[in-house]
Amino acid sequence: MFLEKNKEEDSSLPRATVDKIIQGVNKNYMAKDARECLRMFSKQFLLLLASNANKHCIEEKKKTISIDHVYKAIELFKMNNFYDSVNTAVENYNIYTKHKPSKQDKFKKSGLTMEQLHEEQQKLFAAAKQQQSEVSNIDDMEIIIDDVQEIEE
Repeated sequence: MFLEKNKEEDSSLPRATVDKIIQGVNKNYMAKDARECLRMFSKQFLLLLASNANKHCIEEKKKTISIDHVYKAIELFKMNNFYDSVNTAVENYNIYTKHKPSKQDKFKKSGLTMEQLHEEQQKLFAAAKQQQSEVSNIDDMEIIIDDVQEIEE
């Protein structure tokens, strides 16, 4: 039972995120039990949608769930009115990823070759190693306890 509870908690939605969504839609106060009910429903909805998208993915012998699999899962639940919202979210995500700087671009724009970058990294590792060796070891420290009674209390 304890393991089941931890497994349940691991797959839950972030409470703050769900609460923020609820507050954005609902300006009135919502009771805690009503919020918890919405959290659980949201989790179940996502699990159901994801598992159905996964089924479509497996049927097509694919390894990655695509947006088409999600669309098919939405269609299965006759929730076609969500298509526009999903399309907008996907388009916004695609725009975001196009403008988001990648780590590869950062290296390319540095003007250094891979060998130079590797050499720089090795120097940083050596400096960190040197710094760590200069830090005194706790085993080498002489620890003196003045008042044992204070610790016992």
